[in-house]
Amino acid sequence: MFFFPFRLDISLPRLPWLVILISLACIVVFVAQQRSEKRIELALEQFCQPQHDRQLYTTMVVLHIPPTARTCRALMASILASDDQRAFILRLVDRVIRHPGALFRDRPLMQWLVLDTWSRFQRLVPDGNLTSRLWYRPIRIDPVRMITAAFAHGSWSHLLGNLAFFLIFASALEIILGSWRFLLVVISLALGTHLFYFLFSHMRGDPTPTIGLSGVVMGVMAMMAWFLPRVRVRCLLWFLFIVRIVLVPAWLFVGWYIGWDAWRLFSGADSGGVNLVAHVSGGMLGVLLGQWFFQERRRRLRLEYSA
Repeated sequence: MFFFPFRLDISLPRLPWLVILISLACIVVFVAQQRSEKRIELALEQFCQPQHDRQLYTTMVVLHIPPTARTCRALMASILASDDQRAFILRLVDRVIRHPGALFRDRPLMQWLVLDTWSRFQRLVPDGNLTSRLWYRPIRIDPVRMITAAFAHGSWSHLLGNLAFFLIFASALEIILGSWRFLLVVISLALGTHLFYFLFSHMRGDPTPTIGLSGVVMGVMAMMAWFLPRVRVRCLLWFLFIVRIVLVPAWLFVGWYIGWDAWRLFSGADSGGVNLVAHVSGGMLGVLLGQWFFQERRRRLRLEYSA
């Protein structure tokens, strides 16, 4: 069965320029991410040949890592993805030296060897990994990364899925709020959902990096449903040979999505790599921001919509 929304049953008096610009920015960033990944793949293929590189071979041996292309790629990718690469390497060396089976314990020499090997690889990819420069790792509160992470995505399906829902709900919300208020809401949702993720990650002790617009999307959906709960969402239903357009009230559509994610989050169900904390906190923040700042606008809008 295929069930997917494609528009709100409401007319817009103008194009939502800010929504379009944000969507284009996400696409441009993702294309740049892909190019960065390709450059790294080429660099790893070129560099990770321990059998032909004596220094690389020695580095992996003293780190107790099998000197193969596959393990070299894993090592370089791990260093590249770390927030502080030098600190990561120093911790790695210390861990190897403390190991009871360590064959080599000259810390300064090991540190120099690994850092110099890393420096050689870094010259092949001086710009590093764009995705890891954009994502938010919840080890500290970092407003810049909290915003940049919202514009980065992990795959085309991740990007297009987020943008589909964003365009449907955010287009109407931009018209309701005006462009500048809408921009402030988007920034607040990006910061707020990542703050919740930071707190949740600290409670669980799992600082996994996160990227994606989904927290903002859920907040936008929730706020739109808060403004006009009875506006209908046009959805395409496709089941075997049956194709129908189904109209679902916004409060029911959004409530089901957020409620389902909340159940998955608090029941401990498999998240499938989805940041459920961002989804649930985004929905909650969307309603709270509406309650705190837009009560009068909501009253006027409902009068206009019912007239």
